[in-house]
Amino acid sequence: QIFDLQACEAIVSLAWNRTWHLTVLDTSIGLVLAGLYSCITLLLASDAAPWSLCSALVATGLLVVTFNAFCATLEAIGMWDIGRLREYVCSRSKLLSWCRIFLSYVLLLWLTSGKSMWLEPTQGFRFLLATQTLWSWLRILTDFSGYKFVGIRTLAIFRALSAANIFIVIIFVFCVGFAHAYLALGLRKLRTPRSEEH
Repeated sequence: QIFDLQACEAIVSLAWNRTWHLTVLDTSIGLVLAGLYSCITLLLASDAAPWSLCSALVATGLLVVTFNAFCATLEAIGMWDIGRLREYVCSRSKLLSWCRIFLSYVLLLWLTSGKSMWLEPTQGFRFLLATQTLWSWLRILTDFSGYKFVGIRTLAIFRALSAANIFIVIIFVFCVGFAHAYLALGLRKLRTPRSEEH
């Protein structure tokens, strides 16, 4: 016999264990970023946001995005080591991941430009925040598809819309994402009451 069955089982078990840890880490990063963007959106929607809380949110966001970029860089180095860097670069999911990291940096660094961005954010900033907020909620949906108890049902929904319970959860996540995107755009503040028009 060339192959040792116990050694093969140990290698497969180790690989699944590492994959599980990376999936949990990726999901945790997604949840933290969605929560941070939601808090930033709610603070921008309020009239008086405490500057210390705003600064803490931006600092936390920069740390999480930097950690995410570090993990993605390590993954790219690993693919380069095994000679599959081209496959990594051509992967749509990896390109979207790097695009999301870049836009997160742009968004968070834009918030560090001063208190004026928190008090009177520009429409370009609001559009970027709305995009990132919606993207982060949709990423959570994608991340949870990797777990057996959600992924099997999600697959069924994406294929045939047959499992009603998880379909409601998916619609709820979409609604939460769009609600935060709406708040981030500031459209609620653009409408003036009729009493002010006359």
